Amino acid sequence: AGSAMTMRETMRARTMRRRPQMTEAASAGEGRVNVIVRGGYADVWVAGRNHGSTPRSLVLPAGSHTVELRFFGESPGERRRVDVRDGETARLAVTAPSRE
Repeated sequence: AGSAMTMRETMRARTMRRRPQMTEAASAGEGRVNVIVRGGYADVWVAGRNHGSTPRSLVLPAGSHTVELRFFGESPGERRRVDVRDGETARLAVTAPSRE
């Protein structure tokens, strides 16, 4: 019974494991981008990674990023540049093309 951890020790051990590792992106800061599409939806791609469908809120490293919006899930999409500033929220709002 001497080796059993108390609840406090168990929670502390779990918290220690969850701490994120410092990376270059984390040290440079990060911000948020809220992406909305009027009149439809789009899949949101950044750096070759699908981040899901709009509306979407992304946390990205500070800096300039190209966001690809694949309207109604179709490729190729429309690309937009967005500047992410440390601790700030940018907004990317576009209108979906008509589906004829």
